[in-house]
Amino acid sequence: IILVVAVIAGGIIVAVSKFTGGGSGVKISAQGSTYVIAVDPGHGGRDTGMSSAAIEEKEADLNICAKLKIMLESQGYQVVMTREDNMTAISNKERAEVATNAGADILVRIHADGNNDTSVHGAMTMVPSTNNPYVAYLHDDSYMLGEQIINAYCSQTGMKNNGVVLSDNMSGINWSTMPVTILEMGFMSNQTDDENMQDA
Repeated sequence: IILVVAVIAGGIIVAVSKFTGGGSGVKISAQGSTYVIAVDPGHGGRDTGMSSAAIEEKEADLNICAKLKIMLESQGYQVVMTREDNMTAISNKERAEVATNAGADILVRIHADGNNDTSVHGAMTMVPSTNNPYVAYLHDDSYMLGEQIINAYCSQTGMKNNGVVLSDNMSGINWSTMPVTILEMGFMSNQTDDENMQDA
């Protein structure tokens, strides 16, 4: 799990360095010199998400995000989490509001996938398209964020890279007011993916 966290953090840091190096519409948070990263562990409360024999997705997402917060903070970033326990039920609108109210510069949503076909495997990120009816203006920066994260994640973990997927029907994206990506870390229904997410 430490490798998984490290490579997600690495992808985020590369994206942030590109944002702050010019050529991007994203600016440093008004809160000061500290860049603010919102991290959203998927699901929560009665919404368990996917599951494997070992763990429910809501728990896996939170485990990853809690360690990701510590790692990013150690690099000098300010990190806000949308939930910090597995009992909290929070809507996608409320998650986006947490990020907005915290003055976050980017929002990274952490999830795991599942499929009835246990051979389906791999990781991907999702971002809004240029035709998104709500947040089309976030496409370019969101795509770059998603691309950096998925490439870093898959190159270091050995997970199959299913790329950056354009999605305009995800409320977790459409309520965002800052560049946003959803990382689907792998398929809990696939034994190899599940082990990689838990043990890598």
